[in-house]
Amino acid sequence: MLKQVAGQDILMIVALNELMDQLTVTRINSWETFFKQLAIKRTELESLADTVYELSGVSPGAVEDLDAVIVPLYNEAKGQDIKAINWERRSWWDWAHNHLLEQVSKAA
Repeated sequence: MLKQVAGQDILMIVALNELMDQLTVTRINSWETFFKQLAIKRTELESLADTVYELSGVSPGAVEDLDAVIVPLYNEAKGQDIKAINWERRSWWDWAHNHLLEQVSKAA
């Protein structure tokens, strides 16, 4: 249900997934605290995502376009043949961020 509240905001979904990996909804003691943590997580992700979008040359929010850029980079780097990325997981944002920064530093 919380993902429905997040709607199309992929970063909110990532933040929700990250928090939900840490606890269960039935164990949330304070919804106010939970939503504060969610807002903090999403804000942290904004800076990470902004860098990923900028370095990949993709418009912010265009996840399908981001897939088109990052999937080939991942396949080449990892020797795999994936077709898509689950951008709802922070690990993909972290990988894309780190890989794109490595490429920029190598080019400099």
